[in-house]
Amino acid sequence: MKNKNQQKLVLGLVLVLLVVIFALLNTDPASINFGITSIKVPLILLIVFLILIGAGVAFLMGNDGHDKSSKKVEEQLKDQEKELQAKFNKTLEQKDQQIQDLEKQLAEKTKLLEAPTEPTDKSE
Repeated sequence: MKNKNQQKLVLGLVLVLLVVIFALLNTDPASINFGITSIKVPLILLIVFLILIGAGVAFLMGNDGHDKSSKKVEEQLKDQEKELQAKFNKTLEQKDQQIQDLEKQLAEKTKLLEAPTEPTDKSE
């Protein structure tokens, strides 16, 4: 898990470095036309601004699916927990009944062993 996070961090840093190099190579002014007016800004600012907008959109889109997925998994785990608890309780009841039955059998056998035996007369 730690190695995977490190790989993501390194990949992210490499991508940021590539974007910075690309932006520094494109410092010429760029004209942005809004229909009514137009402005000139350095291309580097435009690139950074658009990247930030893209990252924000990706975060919002990706986060939505993750929340739904985690809620679904949580519900499934709760359902499984209920099923397992029901099975456990049923098995526990069965074992309790078996213990009671065995205790009854033991009590009956103990009574038979403790019962006085009638003497048999061998002389007859």
